[in-house]
Amino acid sequence: HLTDFSDLEFSFIPGDTKTEQQQATIDGLVADAIKNHDQEKYVAQKKGEIVLAKYADDGSWNRGRIVALPTTKEPRAEVEFMDFGNVQFASNKTLRKIPTDPKFGALHSLPAL
Repeated sequence: HLTDFSDLEFSFIPGDTKTEQQQATIDGLVADAIKNHDQEKYVAQKKGEIVLAKYADDGSWNRGRIVALPTTKEPRAEVEFMDFGNVQFASNKTLRKIPTDPKFGALHSLPAL
């Protein structure tokens, strides 16, 4: 996991706060992961795991933390969209594992907004 953020590049826009820059970095990495990494649907493996999850209300992909694993009674994982605080159920087809490329380590390491 990436713990030293000195390699990350932030684009400075006058008036931006550190939080806005961090969100822009997260958004860029999520978009890159979804667009450029061939991934199949993903079955959540453990509670607390950080994944990429599609938010049902607007179709956007975001970082999500698994709150509850799928069960026989509820075949979808419960996901907290950690940068926004929303919680939804997500099926396998709307979950993706974060790519193992070190470039994406910040998706695991950056704190929730």
